[in-house]
Amino acid sequence: MDHSEIEGETQIGTFGDIDPLKATPGKATVEKKAKPAKTSRRSYQPVLISVLVVALAGFAGLSYFKLQEEIRGMHTVIQSLRTEAAAQEKTVAALTGEVKGREDSLQQARAEANQLKGQVESMRLALMERDGQISRLQQTAQFGAKLPKKTRELQSQLVQKQLENASLQNAMTNQTEWLRLLSSPTAELVRMSGSKEAGGAGGLLLFDPETQAAAFYGFELPKLPAGKIYQLWTIGAAPVSAGMFQPSKDRTAVMKVPKIINPEELKAFSVTIEPAGGKAQPTGPAYLKGEFAGVSPS
Repeated sequence: MDHSEIEGETQIGTFGDIDPLKATPGKATVEKKAKPAKTSRRSYQPVLISVLVVALAGFAGLSYFKLQEEIRGMHTVIQSLRTEAAAQEKTVAALTGEVKGREDSLQQARAEANQLKGQVESMRLALMERDGQISRLQQTAQFGAKLPKKTRELQSQLVQKQLENASLQNAMTNQTEWLRLLSSPTAELVRMSGSKEAGGAGGLLLFDPETQAAAFYGFELPKLPAGKIYQLWTIGAAPVSAGMFQPSKDRTAVMKVPKIINPEELKAFSVTIEPAGGKAQPTGPAYLKGEFAGVSPS
């Protein structure tokens, strides 16, 4: 066998025995198995993306509704605060009006106090004049001891002057008590208005919860009929007499009120016209009346 035949044999044997599938079975198997694996991974990606999008959308929707709920809650709180602010503004306006009214009452009370001071000074001068008259009458009575008739007249005049002197002293005491209460920082002022029968009559009453003392000042009081007297009452659980008085020639009256009984029940003051000597309970309608708006003393 020559060289060419060997080569041909070798070549024919070589090419004849080559089977692509059998020659490289591992490679072919690998290639056939790899392609389906790549196709499976790609088919799950859209599903995962869709699930992720749905989850994000659900979370965003939940956050949105939660935010809307919080906004509605904040609107409710804001509306409540606005309502409360409006109520406080009304309260401030009411308190401002009340303070203005109290300031006006205080100004009027001060003006009346100045007028009372002038009256006190006039009464003091009148009292000095009365003292001088009493002294002169006493001297005259001593010198006229031998004249019984003249002596009796002088003694009668002396008694009358002494009564007038006592009346002036009592009036000065009442005026002093009124001025003392007026200057007290804890005193409450009660304005007393008249009924239809009282006409233009009125009154002021100062009450101090700390000392439980009070003083009354009446003005434009009509002259009383014979056998009658004005009587002041404190109104609480039941009316309690606080004293009696008669107006002077100028139709005014100032009276110191004794210590108030049961001040914690005090609601108002009133004045009635009663028989001389007074009564234990009012027998007629209120001639003057004023509501007590102060704080009950402790």
